Amino acid sequence: MATLAQYAVRIDRIGGRLGKGAVKATRNAARRALETSVRLTPVKTGLARGGWRIKLGRGFTSGRTRTLDKDGSSTIAKGVSVLSALKPNQTVTLVNSVPYIVFLDSGSPSTAASGFARASINAAIDSIRRFKFLRGR
Repeated sequence: MATLAQYAVRIDRIGGRLGKGAVKATRNAARRALETSVRLTPVKTGLARGGWRIKLGRGFTSGRTRTLDKDGSSTIAKGVSVLSALKPNQTVTLVNSVPYIVFLDSGSPSTAASGFARASINAAIDSIRRFKFLRGR
């Protein structure tokens, strides 16, 4: 039978694994949300796709972007690079400061809705649900 001290050590190990798992799960969910948003953003010039940004921590000062990224790969790569620095208890913000982004998502009289906001939220939720916080022993 395990002693109380052995039990405490085991709980500490599990807690550490859960913490590391939470950071990894958050990183995966944010990456999935970014990829989904970028890929589903309609493209004409590439400005809206290039407008997606990830910020870690509080206080996002966006400002307008002028990055053209028709295929989205550069935008995703930049976001994944930012996510690699994620630490426990940090906030992750995904934003697009292109002024017409809402119209691209919800549609307008002349364009169909693309629905990337809802799809990216669903992708992030799905990523969290599928994540295995405790793998192995």
